[in-house]
Amino acid sequence: MAISESERLDMHLKLKDVLGEQVANTMINHLPPSGWSDVARKSDMDQRFAALDRRLDERFGLIDQRFEMIDQRFRGITAALWAMAGLYTTTTIGLYTLIATKL
Repeated sequence: MAISESERLDMHLKLKDVLGEQVANTMINHLPPSGWSDVARKSDMDQRFAALDRRLDERFGLIDQRFEMIDQRFRGITAALWAMAGLYTTTTIGLYTLIATKL
């Protein structure tokens, strides 16, 4: 259960009466502002980070798949261009040969 600011002030005043101002200030400064229920534990953070790691791994996995698809497309385009270049070269040589033989 979280304590209110007025309850926190009451506790501070009582601690000042009993223990003195310096000790009361030190104790109050070590208390969380809204109660211990609002403080994250290491295990809470570990769970959050593990969940975040899983989500990032999934997203980067999808990105890797998309890049692989793009790479495959480029490989296909490159192969088609090489085939066209070979066809162009063969056609050009054939035409030059035809022209040379007719002269």
